[in-house]
Amino acid sequence: MSLARRSTRACKAIADDSGMSALSSIAGMLPLILILGGGIVLFNLVMTGIDGGTNAAGLFERRLLVRRKNFVTRVEAQTLLYIEELFPKVRVHCQVAMSALIAPAKGLSSKERLWTHRRYGQKVVDFVLQDRASGKIIVLVELDDRTHNEAKDRERDKITAAGGYPTIRLTAKMRPTRASVAAALKPVLGI
Repeated sequence: MSLARRSTRACKAIADDSGMSALSSIAGMLPLILILGGGIVLFNLVMTGIDGGTNAAGLFERRLLVRRKNFVTRVEAQTLLYIEELFPKVRVHCQVAMSALIAPAKGLSSKERLWTHRRYGQKVVDFVLQDRASGKIIVLVELDDRTHNEAKDRERDKITAAGGYPTIRLTAKMRPTRASVAAALKPVLGI
């Protein structure tokens, strides 16, 4: 075979081999290309918003669909008034998150802390009574209305008691009066 013919065959073989290796390396990189492409698309969606309704920080510019609501019910407002009139040395805080009063014990694993916090994290105490002079929390007051469940209330009381807070429960059904609030709180407040 002539030298020209051998070199042509060698060039074709090299071209065929390099073509195959280029195709196989592209095929090997295909998952990486798809992941990067998907990441870019996802990044753009987050930055511009799926419906185009967000700014570059990803914060929705659409009108928030919220409404104003009463901070306390009428019965809670009346009970608050009785407590403040009867016990002027007490500071009353309304609608306090339980997580502002208690925290998971130290030394727990992250899983145990999360589990413990979830038991009370979304719960709210109706009234927290605090000594004005010392700042010490004296007692928690719950106004049990139709939304309260006795078994769940016992669990809540157990959690707050473990945090060192006694709870007094008043029944909203019977509309607390000045006399009933005084009778329930005087023994605890030591008045």
